[in-house]
Amino acid sequence: MRYIDVPSPPPCTGCGLTLPRTDEHYARDAMSPQGLRRRCRTCRAAEERARYAEHSATILQFKRERRITLSAHWAQTDHWNAA
Repeated sequence: MRYIDVPSPPPCTGCGLTLPRTDEHYARDAMSPQGLRRRCRTCRAAEERARYAEHSATILQFKRERRITLSAHWAQTDHWNAA
C-alpha cells in the first residue's frame, strides 16, 4: 500500500481538528466502527463542564438522594459485615 492510499483520520466533530485516532486524543466507544468516539477528549471535557455548570443543582440533588438510598440499603442488608 502506498502512502497516498492511506486515508487521513476524520476530524473531530466538535473542534474540527484532525488528530491521530489514538486513545490519547479520543475516548473509546465500542459501538463506533473505529472503536473511538467522534469528538476529541478536549471537546468532550468542555461539553461535560458546561453541562455540569448548567445542571449542577440537579446533579448534586440526585447524588445526595442516591447516597441516602444506598446507605439505607446497606444498613438494612448489613452486607458489609458479611466477610
